Amino acid sequence: MAGVFVMERSLVLSDIVSGGFRNAPVEVEEIDGEAVKFATNRDAYVLNHLASLQGSKFIRGDNHKSAGDQAFKVNVPVTVIVAMDGRYDHAARAPEGFAATGESIGFDHSGRTSAEFRFPLYAKDFNAGLAKFQFRHFEDNDGMAGVFVMERSLVLSDIVSGGFRNAPVEVEEIDGEAVKFATNRDAYVLNHLASLQGSKFIRGDNHKSAGDQAFKVNVPVTVIVAMDGRYDHAARAPEGFAATGESIGFDHSGRTSAEFRFPLYAKDFNAGLAKFQFRHFEDND
Repeated sequence: MAGVFVMERSLVLSDIVSGGFRNAPVEVEEIDGEAVKFATNRDAYVLNHLASLQGSKFIRGDNHKSAGDQAFKVNVPVTVIVAMDGRYDHAARAPEGFAATGESIGFDHSGRTSAEFRFPLYAKDFNAGLAKFQFRHFEDNDGMAGVFVMERSLVLSDIVSGGFRNAPVEVEEIDGEAVKFATNRDAYVLNHLASLQGSKFIRGDNHKSAGDQAFKVNVPVTVIVAMDGRYDHAARAPEGFAATGESIGFDHSGRTSAEFRFPLYAKDFNAGLAKFQFRHFEDND
């Protein structure tokens, strides 16, 4: 018995260049609320109504961006969203290749929020590596824009979950402390999942086989397998997976105990096909 979790790798920004007319300091803040301070050199200015940007990273810098480079490195594919000052011709000023999303956010300009102070959003996808762009037609004192970096959502496809009973396969995102273990065992549950929040659990046969476990992913991921702790889990974990030192619980028809811990093993995969096999798996163990 084993469980398979697929975790999107966390976005890391580095080597940030945020061109501006005042060379103000640059900060990065993750969006987890309805408002964010706009610029490092303007305490009173705020972007708000950020529901569609939750979880993104906001690059805070100069109040007035320049036409120079905006650039940074990312470790995963991202969507960059720029919020353009709606008082000007924002379509002409948005960076080359960015498309209007049809959405806008608010700008609180020293308490003078109004319909005139909407910031329409434009977006473009970038692969992992260097993301670089320039605002167009920016002049001193009229080049306000916000830059948000959003990790692309994980999509799983073409899933193969080898098992002895050919049970149906389901995918569930982990957002609580327990998840049903198998599609052919209603009573079995994996629990104590704090470290796996946000991952996708591939639910299939109660007894995995030594055949392929495989799927395609659109972004780099870490695959975590939870191995039945009653057996030699290190010998049975897939080739190349390393012990994390953590374990989760297994409620086996109400018989949860220290004997039913499932140690975790992990391996990173790039976007594309992820494939592995459990080792020394025999029917019913």
